[in-house]
Order: sequence, then C-alpha cells, then structure tokens
Amino acid sequence: YGSKMKDCYLQLEALDNMSRVHRQKGDYTKSMAATQQVRSLLGDSTVTAAARDLYEWSCLINTAIIHARQGDAQAAQADLTRLNELSERAPSVGKSRQLHFARGAVAYWGNDYQAALASFSQADSLSPQVRYHTALCLEKLGKGLEARRLYTWISKWNRNDLALALVRPDAMTKLKALSAVGD
Repeated sequence: YGSKMKDCYLQLEALDNMSRVHRQKGDYTKSMAATQQVRSLLGDSTVTAAARDLYEWSCLINTAIIHARQGDAQAAQADLTRLNELSERAPSVGKSRQLHFARGAVAYWGNDYQAALASFSQADSLSPQVRYHTALCLEKLGKGLEARRLYTWISKWNRNDLALALVRPDAMTKLKALSAVGD
C-alpha cells in the first residue's frame, strides 16, 4: 500500500485545496468538480476511516457554502445537518469551530448577518476566513470601522496559510474601499 497510499493522500489534499480555491474565486462548477473527485477517491481501499471522515467533513463544508452562495438554502441546510451528524459521531473542538464557521457562512449568504455573527463568534477567532466573513457581516450591518480593523489584520498578518492567501486580496480591496469612503 505504501506508495499507492501516499499518492492517494497527496491527490486528496491537492483536490481539497483546489475545491476551496475555486470556491473562494466564485468558480463553483470547478469547486464542485474537485469536491466530487475527492469523494470518489474516498472509496479507495488505502484511505483510512479517519481520513475518510476528515475529507468528507471538508467536502460538506465546501458544498454547504457553495449551496448557500448559489441561493439553495435547502441544500445548504442538508449539508449542515450532515455536518452535525458527523460532529456528534466524533466530537472535537476543531470540528465544532469549523461547524460554526459553516453555519455562519450559510447565514451570511442567506442575508442573516446577525445569525452569521453569532456563529462566527463561536468559530476559530484566529482564522482568516472567520475574520474575513465577520468583517463582511459588520460591513453589511453598517459597522465599517469594526470591519476595517479586521480587514487590516488580515492584510497585515504574515503567515503561510491557504486560508489567508484566499481572503487577503479581497480583504485588501475591501480595506481600500472602506478607507476611501470613511465611516
């Protein structure tokens, strides 16, 4: 299994990252295709049950956010329900925080900014994705100064992290726009 297992895991990680990159860029077709490829690899005999759960978790977060962004609240809620089931089966602080992020993102794309903020407040407060989406909510609620602080943090934080790389350019654009108009 050695080499085949390594190749399979490298493919899983690359495809999972591709799905997030495409989602952030708004290319939902490519994101969903990469997510489907991840799911097809999960049937490989070299994938452990723990890895299967981890990548299925990531796929569900991705599809929940895409469904919400596309206005399909029913599909997004179905994904959140499945995430809840997985979380209850193997609870962890990390999963709980990710679940709160997914709930917040679904609420945000459903234009329920207060509910989104409530969910984001229970997610990982150091996550660039969480901070970015919190700033988006604050901006929608007319709290530009608070949003600007978060956009500034994202634009200045220096860490080698895919999540940061995905939101930094958008945060910098938002920061410039907010600075140009003031509060």
